[in-house]
Amino acid sequence: MLWCLMLEAQGHESMRLGSHSARVFNYEYRKLETRRFPLIVSPPLTLPTEIATAANKPGLSSFVHQTEGIPRKLDELLRHAADALLLHNPDVELKQVPLYLGATAGLRELHDRDRDEVMAATREHLRKQSVFAVTRDEQVRVLSGEEEGAFGWLALNQLQAEISPDPHTTFGALDFGGASMQIAFVPHETSILAGIFPMHFGGSVQGPIHLYSHSFNGFGKVVAFQRATRVLLSGQGQKKPQEVKHPCMPTGLTWHVDFNDFGVSINKSNPERAEGPLKLVGTGDFDGCYALTTPLFDKDTWWRQVNVAVKRH
Repeated sequence: MLWCLMLEAQGHESMRLGSHSARVFNYEYRKLETRRFPLIVSPPLTLPTEIATAANKPGLSSFVHQTEGIPRKLDELLRHAADALLLHNPDVELKQVPLYLGATAGLRELHDRDRDEVMAATREHLRKQSVFAVTRDEQVRVLSGEEEGAFGWLALNQLQAEISPDPHTTFGALDFGGASMQIAFVPHETSILAGIFPMHFGGSVQGPIHLYSHSFNGFGKVVAFQRATRVLLSGQGQKKPQEVKHPCMPTGLTWHVDFNDFGVSINKSNPERAEGPLKLVGTGDFDGCYALTTPLFDKDTWWRQVNVAVKRH
């Protein structure tokens, strides 16, 4: 039996450090005898079985210039993971369980200097902790957007027993995070000019899977809402408004927010919604929301609009 801890990415004991929160996953690996994947010549294919998960807020990106708070945050997740593994199997040797940490878009969005500061403090603490095995720096890193998309594709298609290079039988994966959005699929066209993510599995007769994977920073649900709201404010004139009707919020929902995050945040556990200077009133207008957000998909258009909004407010 192989055990693994992940602090959220995908893996054994895994931590995932997303833009909103940090999560820990406990996995065990057993031989899979009954399911045959079309890509695998000689089953069984070993797949992880989830044992337990835990989460806390905020994500690591909120610890820029406050790295002294990182050990406490991580230790809380490590305690959850250790307790879950021992409850599942009291004989497991925790120090033999490898730990992997994968940070996602919240860290990718940071300035290089800030990201390096946070990751260095995180790596230092996890190398020093005595619960799980962290023996290489590569076990604690920021995932690329393409990796994040590919992991989502694997997670979806292993549930369907369709890990293969066949675009007709595999599913495409669309993942909306807080700061970014990932898309991954096997394209019909074999010539992938950009965004190719080859995956190699032992025993394959069909060769590697040439996956298309791409991450769109700024299109996660939190950052996209902030961008849309800035565009909305840019049409309110030179002065900061006290109240704005928001077509992308449900009818009857009212927030009193700050001008910098608009009631949502990838860096705060509880962004201001009760006593902020700006009142957002939801109108639940689908057509209005569609009209507001559509220009965001034109990078030149939304960049000009956001620049205007920032200058005015």
